[in-house]
Amino acid sequence: MKSKTFQHWNSFEKRVDLKDKYKSNAYPLWVLGLYIDDPDIDALASRSLTDGSQDKSIDFLEIDQDNSKIIIGQGYFTEKMQIKQNQEKQTR
Repeated sequence: MKSKTFQHWNSFEKRVDLKDKYKSNAYPLWVLGLYIDDPDIDALASRSLTDGSQDKSIDFLEIDQDNSKIIIGQGYFTEKMQIKQNQEKQTR
């Protein structure tokens, strides 16, 4: 499998700062930032991240008044993709 398939993943993997700070929320936040074209993940997390024990399975809520959008998200992150990618690299 060519690395282009995982190009977005490879870009995310370089963001150790996000993974260290936001743990399992890092990838969903990063994707939301890409989707709404917001490069400031810290500001996005501050205003949109709702992840907690009483969040009713809503992990982030973004209100984009400029574009009249409400974005509600529930994210799940697993390391299995990374493990699979590492296994594929080893077989090349």
